[in-house]
Amino acid sequence: MRCCSIQKKLVDKMKVGTLKTYLSNLQKANLITFFNPVKKIDEKDGFTVLCGEIDISNSLDEENSTEFFLRDLSRGNFSIILFDGSLVQFRYTVENERITGHRYCYIPSPFKVSRPIHWTNYESIIRSKLFEGDKVILSSRIRFDYRLGVEDRVHPASHLTFNSQYCRIPVSGGIGIRRFMRFIFLNFVDPSKVNLHPDLFKLDIDYDSELSEEFLKEIHVRWVAKS
Repeated sequence: MRCCSIQKKLVDKMKVGTLKTYLSNLQKANLITFFNPVKKIDEKDGFTVLCGEIDISNSLDEENSTEFFLRDLSRGNFSIILFDGSLVQFRYTVENERITGHRYCYIPSPFKVSRPIHWTNYESIIRSKLFEGDKVILSSRIRFDYRLGVEDRVHPASHLTFNSQYCRIPVSGGIGIRRFMRFIFLNFVDPSKVNLHPDLFKLDIDYDSELSEEFLKEIHVRWVAKS
């Protein structure tokens, strides 16, 4: 019963209405400047949720560049814009009342942005900085992937990828949007914001670890599940 209760709470947190409210609250707190419309696509045994018309980063070897940042910006290929100009993409799938897959990607801004950003002129700001020869920040995209039951010897069902498409660091299991945002703010954006807005970064209830014995022997990311 406890397992079913945890799964239901996770799924409830990932529903479209709940997600819209969460993104609105992030915007009210000035942590994000813009978010694209949240969409739900019905499928045979559940649904997929995505935010914006997005093609989530795949080949990080190519995409860790100013050129691809501008491509994603001009195409609206992102879910949200953070207050520092970074982009976030996310998509997840729920089947039979269980989160069975997700792909979240953090795309850091190639330039330091010192003034408030309005999404309608952000592309021109980046192009101006590029033209004027501003210092480019060499930071990698970071992606969390999870697909229940899909695993091979080099491809954990849940993994973290950065810097290279061949990087697949095993991760304990699937995570929710709130935990992903907490991870990004604590490690790459501004950890003080997490303490300033604790309600927006509360830890999600997580699935138990799904790492196989083979991947537990490797360097991996793991945490104590919170119930």
